[in-house]
Amino acid sequence: MSTATPTRKPLPGYYQFGAGAFAGVTEICIFYPLDVVKTRMQLDTGKSPSMVTSFKNIIREEGVGRLYRGLVPPLLLEAPKRAVKFASNDFWGKIFIKQSPDGKMTQGLSILTGAAAGATESFVVVPFELVKIRLQDKTSKYAGPMDVVRTILRQHGPLGLYAGMESTFWRHVWWNAGFFGTIHTLRTKLPKAETPQAVLLNNFISGAAGGFVGTALNTPFDVVKSRIQGAHPVPGVVPKYNWTYPSLALILREEGAAALYKGFVPKVLRLAPGGGVLLLVVEAVLGVVRNALGPPMNHRRVLFNTLPPEVIQHIAVAACELTLAGPPNELAMLLPLSQAVHAALSAEHNPGFHARIFSAKFDSRAPTRRFAEAGQPLTARSFANDLPRRWKALKRIRRVSSVGRMVVCSEDHQREDLWLVYLMFLECDGNNWTQLQWARLDGYLRAVLSEELMPSSRPGYMIETTTRALGLWLMWFLTEIFFIVAEVPTETSQMHTILRPWALASHKYDILCAPYTHWLLPVPEEPDLGEDPFFGTHQYVADLDLRNRTEVVTHMGRRIRLAPPRASVAAIMSFMVRLERNGPIPRPAQPGPPIPQPAAQFPSTIRPAHPGLTIYPRTRYPAFLGPGSVEFDGRVNRLGSAIYDSEWRRILQCGNPFANPRFKLMPILRPGDLAGHWEGRFVFLTFDAFRDMLAGVVGAVTSGPLAQQPQVWRIREHHLVHRRRRIPLGRASDVVTGEMLPTGGPLDAYIPRDAQFIHHGEPSEFGTRRLEIRLPDATHPLGYRVYDYTTLDGPTDHPHTYVPTTEVLPFTPPPMNLDELPDWDPPRPPTLGDGDDEFEEEIRDTLITGEGHSSWGVFKLRGRIRAWDGMVILVKDYDGPNTQGRGRWLYKGYVSGGNWVGRWRDTFTSERLSGYEGVFSVTRRY
Repeated sequence: MSTATPTRKPLPGYYQFGAGAFAGVTEICIFYPLDVVKTRMQLDTGKSPSMVTSFKNIIREEGVGRLYRGLVPPLLLEAPKRAVKFASNDFWGKIFIKQSPDGKMTQGLSILTGAAAGATESFVVVPFELVKIRLQDKTSKYAGPMDVVRTILRQHGPLGLYAGMESTFWRHVWWNAGFFGTIHTLRTKLPKAETPQAVLLNNFISGAAGGFVGTALNTPFDVVKSRIQGAHPVPGVVPKYNWTYPSLALILREEGAAALYKGFVPKVLRLAPGGGVLLLVVEAVLGVVRNALGPPMNHRRVLFNTLPPEVIQHIAVAACELTLAGPPNELAMLLPLSQAVHAALSAEHNPGFHARIFSAKFDSRAPTRRFAEAGQPLTARSFANDLPRRWKALKRIRRVSSVGRMVVCSEDHQREDLWLVYLMFLECDGNNWTQLQWARLDGYLRAVLSEELMPSSRPGYMIETTTRALGLWLMWFLTEIFFIVAEVPTETSQMHTILRPWALASHKYDILCAPYTHWLLPVPEEPDLGEDPFFGTHQYVADLDLRNRTEVVTHMGRRIRLAPPRASVAAIMSFMVRLERNGPIPRPAQPGPPIPQPAAQFPSTIRPAHPGLTIYPRTRYPAFLGPGSVEFDGRVNRLGSAIYDSEWRRILQCGNPFANPRFKLMPILRPGDLAGHWEGRFVFLTFDAFRDMLAGVVGAVTSGPLAQQPQVWRIREHHLVHRRRRIPLGRASDVVTGEMLPTGGPLDAYIPRDAQFIHHGEPSEFGTRRLEIRLPDATHPLGYRVYDYTTLDGPTDHPHTYVPTTEVLPFTPPPMNLDELPDWDPPRPPTLGDGDDEFEEEIRDTLITGEGHSSWGVFKLRGRIRAWDGMVILVKDYDGPNTQGRGRWLYKGYVSGGNWVGRWRDTFTSERLSGYEGVFSVTRRY
């Protein structure tokens, strides 16, 4: 049982331990002289004098100091002795209460608890009691406590310190049983204390009475213990007093019953009030502790339970927000507090609360925006269901990173984890990046590279699986400019070995969601009746079949069909940044100024004045710190996750070319995404290496010679806009639209070859500029048919903000919270009409025109956008009198994360054959 009042739950055991230790030292300092007198009377085998006479004799014969002879061992003993007494009583009380039918402390349990505490205490006190008894004997010649210990160890060994163990055991069992049993009884009988003084009085009375009963019960055992420990054993001679109960009988027979209570008066005068002092000091110390700690935990829990559920949830969210990285461990600690708290915080009954936790840990704006646009908005339950799934996957990723092997996860988990990482990057506005770093994604990427993407010794090309495609995108998303520039030749060579086949082997790995030879998608799925006869060797025939590439993916608590992104798009971007790592083409004649090395940003292998750290047109590196962050070239990120909206729509809408998904279809590109200036480079294998690659020589791809050329584009967009009055008036003007230009052949970028383009107006006249296309038509009175499109000459977004710099900057997080940024929302599509909100606008078709130049000369651009997946296809036709031999080239690709990347090919080879192809990447120039 506890020494605390019945209405107050005991403090933890270590507080009971400390209070007992302090009370024991206090009690021994006050009542120790009575213990000396008691021991002298018990050691006297004859007729002992009275207590007062014993006091006088000791003072007269040995001096007052003799009354405190042997005080050091008790002082050393009392702290652990009393501490063990009260702490073990508290410990055993909790155990026995659990076995009680009603869970309450009874009279019998209090006696049993006290006896168990006494038994525990006896194992601690025996050596100290033995030293004390030897020093208190009037015949003692010992110089001090350590002299006693040395003598016993020398004569009897370590076990000699435990002489009288059995009698000490029974003494403490009986005393503690009487002490704690009496306290429990009196506390239930005494009047309830209403004042602090009454509490002190009740504690003193209970403790004193308990001390009296305990002393009455254990004095015979104490007499035996003193006789056993006071005797000096002689080798070979059996001690007179050896075992407890035989010694009790011997003393009773030789000296009478009164001898068993020798020293009772000084002992009871010590232990009766001493017991009161013990309990008084223990309660006083525990009271001070309780005041310092505040209300007891059970009281705090009661107060916490009485809070409204909304307040409990707000506290839990605030606790989870204290640390951004890692799981919400604070929530796990709060849930088991009580049934009321669990009911307020459980996901089953409070999905809205778990949706708030999701938003505190992950980025939620992008999924909320995208599912709402698709006509299936997310609910709180969606976020609540996805929250535990994400943490399980991130912990698996962290485990793979620690082990360095993918084998710790099943193949299904590998695919699930890679999908999660890819989608978290597409939705990243800063928080997702932090959680992916917590999952140690760099180590996970190394495991993916070594086990999934590293070329094997077996001949042939890898199969494009979902795992490999997502692994290449993961590799691209983790690409950082400083590490690319710092790569040593062996690292760059290894990366080329991985990336070259995916980027350059156009006959094996497509970059498009569907072959470029299919324009109107989706198409009705028809049975395969076989290919038309076509003469050509197998390796030169292009794969132009349509395939359903979708698979079921769990995302945001829903099972949806997504198509894995094309591996070659990520591979081309990763490949191009390594080609661009040493500066522009051609390299500057004079090296730039020395570039300082910021701490913890630049790898030490980057030499000063490295040309790759200057600012020049190049592929844009991924940036995931969210709107307001500064990117590597000083541009302030304004779009955040919105820059990857097109990637999300592509994997959602463009996986199955035979059917539309069960979502509202959204345009892949917005008006203005292409208009403006672009700069970059195109890359190609030599013709001989390309021919060997088609013939099956893999080494031609991995180690064949490469060439690259810079190029600049000036792009204009031309849109066929369908306008519909929001509130119909029943007039013909309710719908305003034009006629769509017929499609040409795929090698002409689906532009009729004889189409004539006439630009009207000046480029600065936005909204009134018009493109007129004339297509010969013998049946028309004019001899040609006219098609009108609306022209955009430049980007429609607000100009980007730049931090002035001539050298590469480390990515820096936004200076303020995302919620405080005034322009974090993705820009809305521009109005291409006269700005009248009376009409809804829909883009039915988009044409591309432009011009540019490269080291080969000036060229014109003309093309079209496939609305189904946002494929931009255009013809690059060199212009001028000396263009013989420079050819006419077809470019096809996507805009991804600010980069326009893809492949180009010749237009002389039939589209049904694998033509001469290379790769390109351009980025917008402002």
